Amino acid sequence: MSLINAGLNIRRLYEDQGGDMVKTKARLVEFMDADLMKVKGRKPISCDQFSIKELYHFCESVDVSQFPVITAVLVEKMVIQGFNAFAGIGDQLVTPFNSTLEISKVPGADITSNMRDIEPGMPYHHDADIAEKWIQIAGKKRGDILDITEEAIMHDQTGLIMREAAKFGQQAAIDREKKIMYTIQDTTVNNVNYYAFYPSGTRVALYSGTVAATHPYSNLIDDALQHWTDLDHAKTQFTTFRDVQGEPIWVEPKILLVPKALETVAKRLINNSLLPASRLGLTGVVDSQNEANPFAGAYTVLSSPYLDMVSTSHWYLGDFKAQFLEKVVYPLQVLTRMDAKNDPAWERDIKAQYKVRYWEQPGAVDYKYVVKSRGTYGSCPNESYCSSWDEVAVP
Repeated sequence: MSLINAGLNIRRLYEDQGGDMVKTKARLVEFMDADLMKVKGRKPISCDQFSIKELYHFCESVDVSQFPVITAVLVEKMVIQGFNAFAGIGDQLVTPFNSTLEISKVPGADITSNMRDIEPGMPYHHDADIAEKWIQIAGKKRGDILDITEEAIMHDQTGLIMREAAKFGQQAAIDREKKIMYTIQDTTVNNVNYYAFYPSGTRVALYSGTVAATHPYSNLIDDALQHWTDLDHAKTQFTTFRDVQGEPIWVEPKILLVPKALETVAKRLINNSLLPASRLGLTGVVDSQNEANPFAGAYTVLSSPYLDMVSTSHWYLGDFKAQFLEKVVYPLQVLTRMDAKNDPAWERDIKAQYKVRYWEQPGAVDYKYVVKSRGTYGSCPNESYCSSWDEVAVP
């Protein structure tokens, strides 16, 4: 459908803006804004209603270099739509912060004030040493380029181009989600390291049951996620953690993160108001009576197939936003190439190029806000509620 058939004459719009292409582009953005058009009592124009062919001929008659600028309105809108339409969970697990550095040195969560009495007229103490307590978060930009060819314009393939633009946005969102989920797991996938924790610039395993100078507390357990007592084991693990002053770490777990293989079990453990008081006896005679579930509604259950890619039994409990940051050098961007005499234009009849990129990198600032379970406890008969944290088996 042409712009004229959609109720918009782009040449007349251009003339109404005094021949200013920047203003013309801004007006096109307004016509595509659903909220703004609703206020004005008009129906917004969708990307599919724009004719790539008509836009090109118009821009060629005015200034051929303006075609990439005008079509950038459509491409950017579809890329962002594709990006925002992706139903990921990464945003619920990381706290963003802006940065202009390739390698950022972020103050670690262990920097804690040592509050003391101050006598009248005496100076305050300076105890926090940021220079000695920092975490490194590096990362690189990611991106790709969308080409619009002469053939696409001749055949007016608006729908296909917009579909490809939306796919670019979706792929960027999936790529970011994958990076967040693998970084949270502190793992290596397909020979790519997604390590999370770099205190003072040196990589340290984020989850460890071995006490070391760089990791003095264990945040790793072995419970399979089958019974409320498994959750209890993970929760009580937080009580063993201490800050640099030897005080307990104040952690309120908010999220139970599981692979898709454990999503149903996790939701039953959190959403049911009643659960068996103890596991099934080893003889498989009777199940125990139900009692009130102590973890009913306690945590938000989130799941991702990117956990299954690493393990179908590992699960995590904690305050993820307190432990994981996401460095944002620049969010999703769509950049336009306006040079009509570049090599791709000469060699491959490329009439417009749009670079889709982003630079965001997750990383951990501490290890004491999330507990990981390897879920390695042995199986029980009759698919019973089995836990390494349970009391003696029911006879």
